[in-house]
Amino acid sequence: MIAPAGYLDFGTDGLLYHVQWAPQEVRTYTAEGTLVSTFPARSDESAIPEPKIHGDSVTFTLGNTSLHILCPPSGGFLTGLVYRGGDGNPEGVALDLYDTGGRTVGTHRATGVFSPLCLDAASRLYVAQERNDLPVVVRYRLELPEPVR
Repeated sequence: MIAPAGYLDFGTDGLLYHVQWAPQEVRTYTAEGTLVSTFPARSDESAIPEPKIHGDSVTFTLGNTSLHILCPPSGGFLTGLVYRGGDGNPEGVALDLYDTGGRTVGTHRATGVFSPLCLDAASRLYVAQERNDLPVVVRYRLELPEPVR
């Protein structure tokens, strides 16, 4: 299986927003594919896991990884950084809201399964979560500051 090297969303400014794993950054492109800007995403707050050698095999474990990007209708972008425990399994996510200049304007950290799926036209965030050990989709209202342009 080949995993994607990042995630995409389109902004209301007509640009394509791409958050990538390595380096942890957000890139914006025109519809024609021209790179417009590059912003650092939340940096990995833990050391990169060391490979584990087992005889003739090597096991690599993902570290904390930016796995989500969403563009609110008001501009800017929202990223989700998945935090992993020592066993490599996800423990939670940090959601960071950036203005159109790539500056962090808000953050929220959630534990457990918390996977941002999409934003609607009213900037409501839809998230896949577990509640009582059952998978559910939950809608949240975001309080977004006025974008800085």
